[in-house]
Amino acid sequence: MSLFALACLFCAANADAWEKRAPLTVKVHQHHFHEVRVSAQECTLSVLVRFEAPENKYAAGNPVADYYRFRPRLEMSDNMRVDGPIFFNRKPGRRMFRFEHDTSNAGCWAKKRRSLRRVEIDACRGQRCTPKSS
Repeated sequence: MSLFALACLFCAANADAWEKRAPLTVKVHQHHFHEVRVSAQECTLSVLVRFEAPENKYAAGNPVADYYRFRPRLEMSDNMRVDGPIFFNRKPGRRMFRFEHDTSNAGCWAKKRRSLRRVEIDACRGQRCTPKSS
């Protein structure tokens, strides 16, 4: 098989793949969320959110107080929405959170290249809290 034929096979296998990156300026509980990456392969959407957790918010030495919960919410073009799972953070510094969302049961909408319209981060402090919009 020629190199050209192999390249064409690779292109066909990844025809439904796409990726978008965007800077963020979201700040909740002094945590600065500064980047989001959204990519898709077939029906699966993969999301990566990067943020900076401030040192002063983790200085209490109390495991309950030094615990934050977050939930990313994305709005894509054509009003497609993704509510990410709740995740927690217990340490200061540069952090990231990844998750996947399967769109198979919603018509496999991740196959179509989408633009990112809005990102919201719901947040709360404490192990049993429920993240809410600020």
